[in-house]
Amino acid sequence: KMRSKSDGLEVFHGENYGPVFGCGHDLFISSESNINNYSYSQIESCYFIPPGETDVHFLTGSKNFTVSEIEVFCFGTTNRYLICNDKNENVSLENEILKLKELSTDDFPVEIKTAVDEEKESLIASKDVLQKQIRAFELEKHFIDTFVKGETKDIIHFNVGGEIMAVKRSTLGRFPNSVLAKRFNDPLWKHNESCQSFQNFDYKQVAKWASEEKSVPNDVTEKLHNNKIGGAELLLFGRDDLKEICITRPGTLAIMISIIDRLRKGTQSNIIVVNQSAYCFGKIIDQLRMCAMCQPGDEMPPGPEIHEPDKKRYKRIVEYYFPGDEAISVILGNSQ
Repeated sequence: KMRSKSDGLEVFHGENYGPVFGCGHDLFISSESNINNYSYSQIESCYFIPPGETDVHFLTGSKNFTVSEIEVFCFGTTNRYLICNDKNENVSLENEILKLKELSTDDFPVEIKTAVDEEKESLIASKDVLQKQIRAFELEKHFIDTFVKGETKDIIHFNVGGEIMAVKRSTLGRFPNSVLAKRFNDPLWKHNESCQSFQNFDYKQVAKWASEEKSVPNDVTEKLHNNKIGGAELLLFGRDDLKEICITRPGTLAIMISIIDRLRKGTQSNIIVVNQSAYCFGKIIDQLRMCAMCQPGDEMPPGPEIHEPDKKRYKRIVEYYFPGDEAISVILGNSQ
């Protein structure tokens, strides 16, 4: 330990060099001190040489030197706790508060004891606020992970009545016994008539799809049905093919060519066509997302509000996708 000769000149700070002690300087660490010998030690300006030492270069053996390693030490109870917490992410907040309460200040002078005790009370009182902030952070992190974490292959795309929906595979598997969960997590589950590639649709399924596709005119639906046009055939249709089945109006031809082009892109990009109401299926997906955001022990979200005219259809679709599943009450909710 070396005592200082002068107050206020013990240490200097600068962005172009390392630690500097004393105004002379007694100890100077240069920039890039590990690759040059510009650093020097000469204890005589602001520090006393310790008893038993006579050489002003006793720290390093010579005036100039090259630094091989620098160790940084931190002193004080508060800093010790901060370092401990920084290195151990699993440190319990309750344990740290308990240690703080047990910390005795009886041996301190009255002024210091009072200040430390006030600081202890302030930290303890801040515990609840900090815990709430930690909980809020965990919830926000969980919310973000629910929607964005994972690989592209974990995102499933649906074409529901011409409306494209994207949802995580894990969200669809929220209720293991549901049809949606088995479809995307069980390789033994086979494609069914309400959820399969459009090119595998038979002519009845194509007609049903067309009747629910808002932009397809009613007369086109009838002509597709009467000519028994299946999904694979419709995907190959061009303007002349549509004319062959008596779809000749220019505006209708333009609409159908646009729809067929969209269906082709959907088939190429593995978009799954769902032959259900977009409104009702979208409500199911939204409810599954709400459930996916819940953590163990959380109360399940209330059921969705469904328009009165759609309640019967919504219930039928829910019962199809969640047969005999306890999740049916969660998905149906107020629409029962």
